[in-house]
Amino acid sequence: MAVIYWHARVLGNAETAPTDPSIVVIPLDDYQPDKLRSDVVPTMQRAGLVLPAPALDLYRLATAVFACDVRMPRATAFDGWTRHIHLSLPVADLALWSSVAPRIVELLRYLSGDEWELEFRAQPSLNNQSTAPPIVAPASFVPDAACLLSGGMDSFIGAADKLAAGLKLTLVSHYGAGSAQHAGPAQKFLKHLLQQAYPQQVREFTFNVDPRQGLTGQGESTTRSRSLVFLALGTLVAAAQQAPRLFIPENGLITLNIPLTYSRLGSSSTRTTHPHTLNLFQQVVQLLGIGVTVENPYKYMTKGEMLAGVGNPTLVHQGLSHTMSCAHPNAARFKRMGVGHCGYCVPCIIRASAEHKAGLSGTPHVLSYAHDVRRKARKGAGLTDRTGGDVRSFEQAIMRAKQKSPGVGQVSQAGPLSSDAAHIMDYVQVYTRGLREVDAFFAS
Repeated sequence: MAVIYWHARVLGNAETAPTDPSIVVIPLDDYQPDKLRSDVVPTMQRAGLVLPAPALDLYRLATAVFACDVRMPRATAFDGWTRHIHLSLPVADLALWSSVAPRIVELLRYLSGDEWELEFRAQPSLNNQSTAPPIVAPASFVPDAACLLSGGMDSFIGAADKLAAGLKLTLVSHYGAGSAQHAGPAQKFLKHLLQQAYPQQVREFTFNVDPRQGLTGQGESTTRSRSLVFLALGTLVAAAQQAPRLFIPENGLITLNIPLTYSRLGSSSTRTTHPHTLNLFQQVVQLLGIGVTVENPYKYMTKGEMLAGVGNPTLVHQGLSHTMSCAHPNAARFKRMGVGHCGYCVPCIIRASAEHKAGLSGTPHVLSYAHDVRRKARKGAGLTDRTGGDVRSFEQAIMRAKQKSPGVGQVSQAGPLSSDAAHIMDYVQVYTRGLREVDAFFAS
């Protein structure tokens, strides 16, 4: 089988750019353990699925972007942060992709905070794997939708709710670039739990897409484009099974990801499921002719409201302690303490607040946290400037909201909401309710 190579290089300014810009060759469909580990195409073909060319090329684009993101350090950029990345990409339909390029660039700039240039070239027919025959006969399972399952609480609740409502789902998981150690076990357990509860309604895929250090010899910790791989994988699975919808469950407070302090403004804040991200991605999918609608069913709900209103409480409570939310899951000090969640990062604070909102605090269903950040508990608890930073940021945001109710301008700080302008006040309200959940938890 011929190998498809995607070329990338980082461009600097006249003072910092080398005379011969570095070229990174990304072998997307060839398993090279030292450069890129990816089992997507063979896994889906073994499952009897024929991969539509536009959706397959979208996945390859996402993988190439992810590889650039995690293996091209921001320190190489002229300002130490904003990289200028040029990608040369092979695609099956050159005219189609060239027409969609401006919208893709807009999406990449917003998602990663970098400058992108895309150069498409015709893909040799030998490499077009969308027409490759399946290794096994196609399965009879026809899902109503695909659903992303990251291993976190929200995606687990989302899948459980849709299954409880009678839908047939294909669950799509991805791990790579350091997430395998914590995301993999969570995904495996939760999928097993859902399959046991709904054996006739569930099919699952777990993919590994992991750009290795051997690709460039370097690394970058701000993996903001990882969500693009997840979205593209979900779209590919949905399109290959002719499922019309892709669910991306995420609570409204995290979805908006409004900076808690002015220092969090800019491209350092993630925009994984922000409405603008999903709107741009949906436009790309539509322009490429892929018949999949991307939906976040919980964009107007807080995490606590999601947890309190689950369709199958027994099932969700059974799996709750196995979900992963922490921003520091690999921290050895927490593992030595016998816990997997720090308790003081933004995701942990929002999660603990949701458990309190749903009346689950102190029950066997919830997690143990290394630090209890509630006001009374944290007096003298030894939170440092670093570990207490997100706690103080939340308190500042809560104080500002009490002094002046949040408005449209505030909820639009992380990105435009014009694509859902009719529901702009729903975003204002979910942000306000989310802060109140955290405030109630701090005071509990």
